[in-house]
This record gives sequence, C-alpha cells and structure tokens, in this order.
Amino acid sequence: MAIIKTKRLSNGTFVEVLPDGSTRPSVDKTDWERLKAMTEEEVMAAALSDPDAQPLTEEQLSRMKRTPRAKINADTIEAMTEPRKGGLPRFKSVEALLADLKAED
Repeated sequence: MAIIKTKRLSNGTFVEVLPDGSTRPSVDKTDWERLKAMTEEEVMAAALSDPDAQPLTEEQLSRMKRTPRAKINADTIEAMTEPRKGGLPRFKSVEALLADLKAED
C-alpha cells in the first residue's frame, strides 16, 4: 500500500504530494449527505469500527504533553522548511528558531 502525503496550502486547500515533489489537488471522497443523515451514535460506531482511527486511551492521553500555541506566519514556515532543501540549520521547534533569530539581533 502506498502512503500518500498531503499538505495544507496557505489558502486552506489540501493537495497530495507526489514522489517527485509535485502536487495535485486532493479529492474529497467523503459522502457528506450520508454523514449528515447519521445519528451521533452511528457516527461514533462507524469511527470506532476503523482500526486506524481508534480513540486514545486514558493512559495514552496521560503521557501526552501540552503543546504551546504559537502564531506561525508564512515566513516562519518557509524558514522551518528551507533546511530540507539543504545548506541551512535545522530547528526542532518554533521556539528554537525564534531563539536563534533573536540571538542575531
């Protein structure tokens, strides 16, 4: 089974990222009318029947750490993704990037 990578564009739409790096529009296969006709119980039962989308257990939730909110603009996203192209430092978090940027002031 092939893994399809998807990314969200700045305009809110989603595209599939192909192996060569090009993209194509993501096709929404959701049957919205069927979903609207389902009760909450039917929606929950359908969700629970998907082995790839099981809810987290209390134990799993207790091990998670809260992620601080950060406002990220296009410049920050570009700075975070530029290292993948090579030649620039990599940052593990927005905080690390901002600390590096402030260090140069």
